[in-house]
Amino acid sequence: MAVGGNRAEPREVLRILQERWPIFLQRRFSSGPDGLREDSEACDLRQPGPADLPFDHEEVRVYMDNLFTDGLLAPMSGISPSAVQGTWMAAGVAGASTGDQIERLRKLLQLHEAQEPDSSSDHHEWIHAAVRWAEIVAVRWAISDVLGARDVDRFDSAHDRIQERFQSWLASHYASLHSLSFLPRPVMLHQVPRYLAHRARASGSDSKLAVLVVDGLAMDQWAVLRQQVRDGRSWVADESGLFAWIPTLTSVSRQSIFAADPPFFFAASLATTRKEEQHWRRFWEDRGWRQDAVAYVCQGVQENDQFFIARVHEMTNRPRCSVLGIVLGTIDQMLHGVVTGTDGLHASVRHWGQRGALRNLIEVLLTGGFEIVLTADHGNVEGTGMGKPNVGLTADERGERVHVFRRSNLRARISADYPGSIEWPTIGLPDDYLPLIAPARRAFITEGRQTVAHGGICLEEVIVPFVLITRPS
Repeated sequence: MAVGGNRAEPREVLRILQERWPIFLQRRFSSGPDGLREDSEACDLRQPGPADLPFDHEEVRVYMDNLFTDGLLAPMSGISPSAVQGTWMAAGVAGASTGDQIERLRKLLQLHEAQEPDSSSDHHEWIHAAVRWAEIVAVRWAISDVLGARDVDRFDSAHDRIQERFQSWLASHYASLHSLSFLPRPVMLHQVPRYLAHRARASGSDSKLAVLVVDGLAMDQWAVLRQQVRDGRSWVADESGLFAWIPTLTSVSRQSIFAADPPFFFAASLATTRKEEQHWRRFWEDRGWRQDAVAYVCQGVQENDQFFIARVHEMTNRPRCSVLGIVLGTIDQMLHGVVTGTDGLHASVRHWGQRGALRNLIEVLLTGGFEIVLTADHGNVEGTGMGKPNVGLTADERGERVHVFRRSNLRARISADYPGSIEWPTIGLPDDYLPLIAPARRAFITEGRQTVAHGGICLEEVIVPFVLITRPS
């Protein structure tokens, strides 16, 4: 796409469209002369090019509808939803009616069904599918109280189908992901520090970089938070996804971020997260960073968000601090306390987002001169109990979505008692670390009981957000 005479990259195009969309709506619905001129300087725009774009052209507006539907562009506030109800512009105005939201869910499912990846797809296609699926899940649970049986059945069918396809794809392709390049962006979580180190070298000695790990943040919860985080803020978010380590447990997958290695390389600490700061410092000091340039801050259990943000702020004020690892634990604490399924978790996440803690933390980091990679160690998925294995002390890890054994015969015995459970291979894991994973959307808990958990290989658990947040240049 050419804008202002130059050919722009896709993400630059999205930034331009996002910035010009309010101008288009304001002109369309203003009762008087708007006084806007054709150049970006007169409109105080950050992206170069004309202020006016022909969004209502028949060859443009169909794409705009899809961009808002997919969540790639954020709807504008300040225009009454009733003014655009029933028009192609409705998707681009915040505060859409329930009817508009139901229609958006149907369109998202239609787009998903038309472009659903399969066992022959590559990892980029699955990341794209995960981003769209996250939007579907977020909308579905935002309107759960008004959704009809036909739409619920369509969602559930799509949910079962994508999990089946993703599991089949993982069986063939997951083992090769860790060997892919971390450029132009990482593919797996353990590559994030290597990506940051490359970015630091390319940016020069004055660069400051932070990785913000929002523990347990699934793609669909990021979809719930995204608008609240970026609304009215002077930063740019380049959004994608990447793969967690399986089993999707904190001590496995989050530790891989700070160790910058597959789990096999930190086998001695695989059952704990206590070594994360040590791993993080070792990685950067091995690459020439001074000891006082590297910092790590982990939110304590039940630690107040404001107190935690103040601790991060103190780190950003240290003159030599240029590489910062941060673990924000609020979402994970919500996850382990939820009793009302994905519906209740999304409501809690939305309320937390409205309180502004994540937005404020991002602002503290950017004000301190840091570029930010926001990611998560794993996501989560709702599951229904299929019974609780009686493993006693024979399992090293007894999670709701995964049990881990040291001996294959013990794992095989439990697997036989729970049809559909998956004896996951030791990909990137020590030879005596043997996961048994519950089937998609099921859990090793009392039969019929519901939970929201992690540890398994569902799409929502494995592909997590990867968001590069920077100040606009």
